[in-house]
Amino acid sequence: MLKKSAQENPTFTVLVPTYNHGRLLMYALNSILQQTVQSFEVFVICDGAVDEGRKLAWQYAVKDHRIHVIDRPKGARHGEAYRHEALLAAKGKYVCYLGDDDLWFPDHLHLMGQALATSDFVHSRYVAVNNYNMDILRGSLENIEIRNRMLNDRFNIVSPTIAGHRLEVYRRLPEGWSPSPLDIWTDLNMWRKFIRLEGITFSTIPVVTALLLPSPFRANLTLQEREQEMVYWSVKIKSSTFGDTLQELFDQTTTLLFRRNDIEIMKSDIEYAEHEVSNNNILSEKYRYVKIRKNEVELRDLSFEMETARLNSEIAKRDVIIENYQATAERLSDEVSQRDSIIEHYKKDNENLLNWIEIAKNETLKRDNTVAYLQREIETLNDYINQIQREKG
Repeated sequence: MLKKSAQENPTFTVLVPTYNHGRLLMYALNSILQQTVQSFEVFVICDGAVDEGRKLAWQYAVKDHRIHVIDRPKGARHGEAYRHEALLAAKGKYVCYLGDDDLWFPDHLHLMGQALATSDFVHSRYVAVNNYNMDILRGSLENIEIRNRMLNDRFNIVSPTIAGHRLEVYRRLPEGWSPSPLDIWTDLNMWRKFIRLEGITFSTIPVVTALLLPSPFRANLTLQEREQEMVYWSVKIKSSTFGDTLQELFDQTTTLLFRRNDIEIMKSDIEYAEHEVSNNNILSEKYRYVKIRKNEVELRDLSFEMETARLNSEIAKRDVIIENYQATAERLSDEVSQRDSIIEHYKKDNENLLNWIEIAKNETLKRDNTVAYLQREIETLNDYINQIQREKG
């Protein structure tokens, strides 16, 4: 059942599919509610979701009229048909997606809205945390070679968590979300439909706006351990310093990659020039130019190595900071567990105290009844004594 929204014209429609991640859904939804842009509606798509996830979804829907729940039995593949059902009922101008175990930075919808004002399909950058190592997305759908590769190969650079598109463009597709073939990822199957659409425009936001915590790298973690991790990162993404640090790391690595490409191009030019000099016996100005260019490349190589060493040093320092944060998170988790244990102990003591109070109440009632009985007996005895005295008189 869909709950009618009081907000008739939201800017965004957000789809959050969930299946077996239970309480992790809570942190994903909180990252939506903490967005700087609040004009949105949310469809939580329970595709045969576990009871804990279903209950959480409905609790959020009761508290916030912008949140709807599509509660369905397990559908084909990943319940793609339910996503299409949601988008048929959607009222937002733009559509975004969020994995139930991923997190958005607070400005995600703001930046998506700016990009979607001029493009049909956009994506931002993400950081994927794999055992506390961070991988940053650098590809772009603006690159036609990447789009062609996504059409022809089993290759995808766009997680749904960082994707967005206009709702009217979705409704122009010959086919929307539908169960994907077994050999194709469900998101890649959907993105191919957009790529094939004639006249569509793509744009990339060069900013990290999402944190991904991929399940395949957490197969050995319990749901409780994953929740502890989500708590830690949920606090971190609220910090502007943390977001700035990630963006700086992304910018630095991107600059180094461009420098590496420039150096490779220069090396290729030099090899070609040296080959030409060798073939044509030109040993004058051209050869001297090649030597100068070669020296420039060697200097840039040295500069690149120094910059790489500096960046590695920075990364090492940040790794230490992350380890410290992890230790702090573990310590806080232990403290929470200890406090939970103390609370349970107090609960038991409270139950015992209530039982003793009830017993005392019963004993008091018995004693009150006994006193009343004795008082009646005394009154009877006094009446009897008075009667005897009257008879003697």
